Amino acid sequence: MGAHAGGGFAFGAAAFLVVALVCGGASASPTSAMIVRLAAIPVLALGLWRLSATGAPPKAWFLLGILIATAALILVQLIPLPPPAWRALPGHAIVASVYAAASITPPWLPISLDPAATWDAFLGLIPPAAMFIAARTLGSDSRRMLVWTVLALALVSVGLGMLQMAGGPGSRLRFYAITNPESADGFFANRNHQGAFLALSLPLAAWLAARRWRRGAPPPVFRWVALAGFGLVVMVGAATTGSRAALGLIIVGGVGAALVAMVTRAGGGRGALRLSALYMPAVLALAACGLLALTLDAGLEKAVTARMGPEARLELTPRVAAQGAAFAPFGAGAGSFIPVYRALEPETALHKAFTNHAHDDYVEVWLEAGLPGLALIAAFLVWWVMTSWRAVARSQGAGLGLAGSVMIGMLLVHSLVDYPLRTSALGVIAALACALMLAGRDNIANPSAA
Repeated sequence: MGAHAGGGFAFGAAAFLVVALVCGGASASPTSAMIVRLAAIPVLALGLWRLSATGAPPKAWFLLGILIATAALILVQLIPLPPPAWRALPGHAIVASVYAAASITPPWLPISLDPAATWDAFLGLIPPAAMFIAARTLGSDSRRMLVWTVLALALVSVGLGMLQMAGGPGSRLRFYAITNPESADGFFANRNHQGAFLALSLPLAAWLAARRWRRGAPPPVFRWVALAGFGLVVMVGAATTGSRAALGLIIVGGVGAALVAMVTRAGGGRGALRLSALYMPAVLALAACGLLALTLDAGLEKAVTARMGPEARLELTPRVAAQGAAFAPFGAGAGSFIPVYRALEPETALHKAFTNHAHDDYVEVWLEAGLPGLALIAAFLVWWVMTSWRAVARSQGAGLGLAGSVMIGMLLVHSLVDYPLRTSALGVIAALACALMLAGRDNIANPSAA
């Protein structure tokens, strides 16, 4: 594998990142999902080949294990079971009653109550897996190119949002039929996800600005001016979404970006750990404020309050959690939220609005994947905390590792009141952030991997 081949793969990974962000901004668009998955297949195949040739760093195996376990769990939910077995599963009595009422002999059925949606959820793992493996087999220069790609697309998405606003609700620049027609959605169908994407770019921009700034050296004025300009554009872009969720995430992202810049300058190690410990209360306080803003999101008030009642989202979470308990411990099947929720939704909660997600990804995972799904989330949280600590403690790659950690933390908070990771675009960004968290001395540094 020569340097030319490695460089070609880096450009291919960057091109895939562009496709994922431009075409993967909706959680329920079969066409866009197909485009992103088809683009991901060659990247995943080449990434696995490069991984087999070089070997995965030990610290990457834990996360790869979580990814493999997630895929295995989804596939297990698709295994056909004999009627006595699936009838005994919690929550599946309603299916048995349908066959009994129709006087039809029950066939073999899987755990999932919506096998097509579960299979789609399995295929949805391909794009983030491709990005994570690709980023892990690239050298530092190539990873930096991916970071620049994210920042460039953030600016383009802001500009697109401005043009959408200028064109009004009927603008042809809106990519999706189901969207927020009065807001700047950029590449996304949901303006909250546009705001999340813009906020996620801030820690990366801060790392680039402070990358070569060391103690005793004069501040890189041009870089800081560029960072300030980028931050201003992103803030304006978030404001045009009309979403309080975007505002909350921008605040958290800005605070996280400041911490990233300081840790990058400190160069990691004990000093960076002490700095992070002193700075963390401010981060947590503003994260709480951001979470409050997310909970009171204006998009909820406009899109949901008028049609579903003022407390719709607050009522939805416990309702879905109760439905999940009915299917515990195995769940109703990945991706099965829509048919399961509609079948069990009480009459008093029926509305004209279409509920496509729980707006709390943790309870939605509880409904769809039961205890195994929650166990995988817990395993990921353990990995995130431990890897974040190690990222700051090391002397090389601390700033970039912390930038990835801040990005994941923002998505974890956002997932409490939304479903950002169910879009291919933000799923790929999350996978890139995970790979950046592992950046450091253990990364492949030979020229062929660059």
